[in-house]
Amino acid sequence: MNTLNANQNKQQGVLFVSHGGGPLPLLGHPSHWDMLDTFRQIKQQLTKPKNILLLSAHWESDCFEIQNNENPALIYDYSGFADEAYQISYPAAGDTELAQQVKSQLDKAGLPTRYNASRGYDHGMFVPLKLLWPEADVPVVQVSLQQHLNPQQHIKLGESLKVLREQGTLIIGSGFSFHNLNVFMRNNNMLTQQADAFHHWLDRRMSSNDWDYQQAKSDLIDWQQAPSAQFNHPREEHLLPLHVCFGAAQTPAEQVFKFTLNNWPARCYLWR
Repeated sequence: MNTLNANQNKQQGVLFVSHGGGPLPLLGHPSHWDMLDTFRQIKQQLTKPKNILLLSAHWESDCFEIQNNENPALIYDYSGFADEAYQISYPAAGDTELAQQVKSQLDKAGLPTRYNASRGYDHGMFVPLKLLWPEADVPVVQVSLQQHLNPQQHIKLGESLKVLREQGTLIIGSGFSFHNLNVFMRNNNMLTQQADAFHHWLDRRMSSNDWDYQQAKSDLIDWQQAPSAQFNHPREEHLLPLHVCFGAAQTPAEQVFKFTLNNWPARCYLWR
């Protein structure tokens, strides 16, 4: 086995990313410069995985659907942007073997699941991955959220996937730690204080000196009790990819990456 393949088969980590606004990170929009700098820092911390399993906030189904397609197309699931936003290319291959392994793990955990052979890659996948692996040379499988958005069920999903890390699979949750679009273009100190309070709470659940998995898990299941929780997430689809990452990691995050977007706080978390 050559050195590259040996490295790819080593245990991989878990990464949660706040993926920005639609295609704007790839279009170089000034509002996303801080995010782009953060992703450059994250990229320096990663080793090339054998493959990637990705949970995106932009795919929900009545069960946990698993992409089972050797060559997924891109889904430009946004509107109102310049023509170049619909010409973005990211020709990453799928991985049907990984899809089968994922399904086996979910079946063992008693989680409702099925394959989806027609689903493409949404922007929750190709925006962050084009920043981290622009060569598109790592196979990727997406798994949907379950549309009832039960936090305990999504942590259980992550727990069932943890074993895949041992074979060189990097698990990525792609969402956003702040996702209140009704106030996103406003600049109000009282409102940003509410966002900061939630992020302080979130950081402590991901990593602290007295961190305990079961306690942090209980808090994340009851995340709506956190300070200004529903202000930050009127609907939780952009938060739950983090729950999946948390379940797949089961250890404190080793690195917390902070950036701002339109003056709103955002987080990325890395576990190794």
